[in-house]
This record gives sequence, structure tokens and C-alpha cells, in this order.
Amino acid sequence: MRLKAHNTSERGVAHLRVEWNKKDKSCLDSQLGLISISSKVLLLYNSHGENHGVNTSTSTAPAVSSSSTSATQLSSAVVVASSSGTTSTVSTSVVATPKLPSEITGKTVEEIIKEWNAELQERTGKFRKQANAIAEWDRRILQNRDVLLRLEIEVAKVVETQSNLERQLELIETHQQEVDKALQSVEEEAERIYKDERGLLLDDEAASTRDAMYEQSELIERELEQMTEQIKSIIHSLNSNQGGEVEAPDGMTPLDAVVRILNNQLTSLMWIDEKAEEFSSRIQKLANQGSASDRELTGPGLWMS
Repeated sequence: MRLKAHNTSERGVAHLRVEWNKKDKSCLDSQLGLISISSKVLLLYNSHGENHGVNTSTSTAPAVSSSSTSATQLSSAVVVASSSGTTSTVSTSVVATPKLPSEITGKTVEEIIKEWNAELQERTGKFRKQANAIAEWDRRILQNRDVLLRLEIEVAKVVETQSNLERQLELIETHQQEVDKALQSVEEEAERIYKDERGLLLDDEAASTRDAMYEQSELIERELEQMTEQIKSIIHSLNSNQGGEVEAPDGMTPLDAVVRILNNQLTSLMWIDEKAEEFSSRIQKLANQGSASDRELTGPGLWMS
């Protein structure tokens, strides 16, 4: 580096102009590059030492001095000697970068990317799992909706069938009331006729005997009916008590068990009917015997009269 003085104005002011030759300029550029590299290395080393609680200090040639201040600034001074024998001092000031977050301190970019990728894969798996669960819920909701629609249709059919059944029951009830009224009128008419002819029948001794026998037969018939009802109630109570406890043998279905119970009841009713017919035939025989004895007592002339 050469220094020359020149008179550049009439005022006589001297200016110093620094002339650089190519050799000195290339030397200075190389030295500035070394200074920049040294500053970066020093900055990284100091930041690493601060993160681990270690105080570091370095000195290199050409002479470089570093110090940390409260404003987190680092300064270095480098003395450069030129080929002309003069020296120049170049000062550089570097502002320290902020500290990295704790989860990525001391890790390389590759490690950080791997951790982020693993976390992304984990969250992606959880998202897919939740999406599949929601899809399954949606599918079940649609299935339940179809079931509810079919159930609604079936309920509508049942309601319609019940309405038809209620109308038929009302019609049957109306017919039954009409039949009941007709039977009441017939009974009233029969009772009226019986009262009208009762006086005539009481005059005949044989007729009174027959009436007494018929009344006795009616009494016996009513007693038989009561016995029949009692037997029916006993059979019903026995079936209700044993129906839920006795298991159907040989794989018999509930329908078969019901049929068997009904057959037993039918057999019992047939036996009762036979006994009732037997009693009726006996009563009829007694009535016939009473009529024959009356004819024998009154004689043939009176019977013909």
C-alpha cells in the first residue's frame, strides 16, 4: 500500500489517496476472508460454550481478540501488515444470534427432521384411526336408520291390522247383543206360556209328578254344569302350575306341549259329557218308569180319556 500527496485544489489542501496495487489487494482479500472464517468459528465455539456452561477464549495469528458484552456483541481486531511495511487494523463486530429452543439444542438438522417426521407419522396414524372410527359410526348409524324405517313400516301394518280387528270385534259384539236380546225375548215368552199353562198342569197328578221329575233333572243338570266348571278350573290351574316347570321330553316343541294339554282337556270334557249323558239317560228312564206307574194306577180308561 503506497501513500502519495497531491495538491488537488487552489486552496492547497492536501489529500491522501490510497493506491492499491493488485498484489496488495489480493493479499488483503485473503486476510479478510480468514478474518471472517475465524469470527464465525469463534462465534459458534462461544455459543456452544455458553450453552454448556463453559468459558472459552482463543487467540490466533494474525492477532484476534474477542470479548462478550452484556449486549451479546462480539468484537475482534485483526492487524494486517502490507508489503510496504505499514500496518492497518480492521475491526469486525458480530451480533450473537438468539439461542435455539431447548428441544432442538445440540441436534443436527437431520435429527430434527427425523423427529418431526416421526411425530407427523404418529399424528397421521391417529388421524386415520379416528377417521376409520367415525366412518364405522356413520355406517352403523345408516344401518340403524334402515332398521328403524323397516320397523316403522311394520308398526304401521300392525296398527292397521289392529284397527281392522277392533272393527270386527265391534261387529261381533253387536251381533252378540242382538242374539242376547232375541234369547231374552224367547225366555220371556216361554216363561209367560209356562205361567199360563201352570194352572192346568197342576190339576193333573201325573203331570205334576213329571214336572217334579223334570225340575229334579234340571237341578241335577245344573249341578253337573257346576262340576264341569270346577273340573275345568282345576285342569287349568294344574296346567298353569306345571306348564312352566315341566320340560317337553324328546325335544318336544312348546306347540306340541300345548296340543298335548288341549288333548288332555278334551278327553276330560268328553268323559264329563259321557257321564252327563249317562245321568240324563237314567233320569229319562226314571221319568218313563214314573209315567208307566201313573198309567197303571189310573187305568186304561182314564188314560185314554
